[in-house]
Parts: sequence; structure tokens; C-alpha cells
Amino acid sequence: MIRKVKIQNTWLFFILVVLTSACSSPPQNHFAHLLTDGYKVESKLTNKAMVLGFIDENRETCIYGVYPNRRVWQRINTFYNMINREFHKLSMPVYVTSVEACPVGTSIFVLLHESFENPAEAIYREETKLRYFLKLDKPAVIKKRQGLASITRIKSTKPGTVFVKVNQLSKLSSQHKTYAKLVDSIVVEELFQAISNGSDINKSTQRMSVLHEPARAQIPLPHPPDHSAGNLDDPKFLVFFNHMLTAKPTGLCSYDIWFLVLADRAQKEGFLFYDQYLNYYKANRDAIHKQAFAIEDKAQYKSLFDPRCSGENRGLGTKIGIRFTPPLVLND
Repeated sequence: MIRKVKIQNTWLFFILVVLTSACSSPPQNHFAHLLTDGYKVESKLTNKAMVLGFIDENRETCIYGVYPNRRVWQRINTFYNMINREFHKLSMPVYVTSVEACPVGTSIFVLLHESFENPAEAIYREETKLRYFLKLDKPAVIKKRQGLASITRIKSTKPGTVFVKVNQLSKLSSQHKTYAKLVDSIVVEELFQAISNGSDINKSTQRMSVLHEPARAQIPLPHPPDHSAGNLDDPKFLVFFNHMLTAKPTGLCSYDIWFLVLADRAQKEGFLFYDQYLNYYKANRDAIHKQAFAIEDKAQYKSLFDPRCSGENRGLGTKIGIRFTPPLVLND
């Protein structure tokens, strides 16, 4: 009986130590896990220095399609001003009317559009035009699900080409602030992913990076079966979009600037492999954090950040999380 109690006490002590360690894990250690979740997959797909951000070969961003509304124009330019001034990477974007007018050397193509009646078909046609412009033989593939915004990394002889699609929702944004905030969110999210080479992270219930994207099943409310004009105009889906805004960053988080500072430093070091990025971060975390905080504190970039996951609320202190329990599995 005494031996059984001792064994039980040993296990209780072990569990307590594990839980205490997990709860007290410093944010910088958790950041290293996010680095793996958001970037390691992409690092396996290329032998170029593109594991994390800032493609060397091309520096241009070309924005075309519909004319950007004022909110979107300001959002894009503020974001690129930060990248350009703080990291000396990427030219300010060029705005043209069609993909054929994009300059040679463009690496990020951004299609701005308003709500399509048939998003899958419309975006397929636009990607076909882009591939023709790039003189690529491999055809586009139609994707049935098209969200409010998305990116496609085009694997080709021109490394690093990214096709970004953004619905700027001008009409709905003028009618309801929920849609205006959604556009703020998706513009920064997609451009950050395009520039940093990051991927969506769905598995966490806490949101510490703009890469954190809630899966639809984590918000068990009626949602649009697709993002066609008819469905977006239906007011019954407004509640879903409201809850989505509470479950994802509406701008950058502190960790995202850490990502960019690490990307900049790693590129200067000439790193090619994921482990080099991770080891450099662990050895230089204090300097990386200091540089990132200095950028985040600048007033001209304040509108880019979601205060719920930046500053004092960074990392594990984030105020953004999935609060539906248990999540329902919805039919998409």
C-alpha cells in the first residue's frame, strides 16, 4: 500500500513538473515552435534562400485589376513602407490596370477584385492570364474553394513568383465595419505570407501570428459555402464573419516582426536551410527582439498591428483565441 502511494506521488510530481514547465515556457521558445509550424514545410520545397522571406531574384510587386479603394491603398502602402524602410527589401508596389502591364522582374502579383459571381472560374481565368504572361507551359488548375483572399505560389523556372488574390469588398465595407476590418486583416495577412514565404497555421487555439488562421470547423456557425457575390451579400453570414474577426489577428503580431528581422539577418548570413535559421534565432534572440520592438514602436506603423497579439500581449499573452468548445465539424 505504501509503495503504491509512493508511485502515485511520483507520477503526480512528474505531471506537475511538466505542466509547470509548459506554462512557464518563455515566449521566445514558443516562437521557435511557430517558426517550425509556419515555415518548415516551405523550406522542404525549394533549394533557394527562401525558407523565410525576402526573395533575392526579384523585388517588384505589381497590383492590378480593379482600382484600389482608399482603405486598401493605404493599407498596402503602409505595409510596404515598413518593409522598404526597415529592411530595405522590395520596391514600393506598382499599380497598373492589367497583368500585361506589370514590369519585368515582378515577383508578387496582386489581383484586386470585387466579389465575383463565380470566384473559382474567375480566378482560374486570371491565373491562366498570369501564366501566359510569365510564358509558363504548365496550365493553371481550377480550385473550387476561393476565400476572400488567398495566395498561390507558382513553382516554375522563376523561383518565388506568388499570385495574391484579394477581394477588397468596397460595397460591403462601406455598409458595415465588419467587412472593412476583414479587408484590413486579409490584405496584411496575404501580403505578409507572400513576402515571408509563410504558411497558414490552423492547429493552435491561441493566435500569436498573422499566420494563425482559424479553420472553418473551429467557428461552428453558418458560413458561406463559397465567397461568391450572392453569398457575401447575404446578411445571415455576418455573424460568422464577426466571430472570425475575434478568432484571428486583424493585423500583424509582435512575432511577425520577429520573423521578418530573422529573415533579414538570415539572408545576410546566406542561410539556405531551416536549421540554420532556427539555430541563429536561438543564439541571437535578444538582439532580434530589440530590433523588432524598435520597429513595432514606431507610430507610423501602429495601424498595421493588432494590439491583442502585439506589445504586452505578444506570444502566449495573446488575447486572441478560439472560444468555441467543442468545435463542430461542418460540411463544406
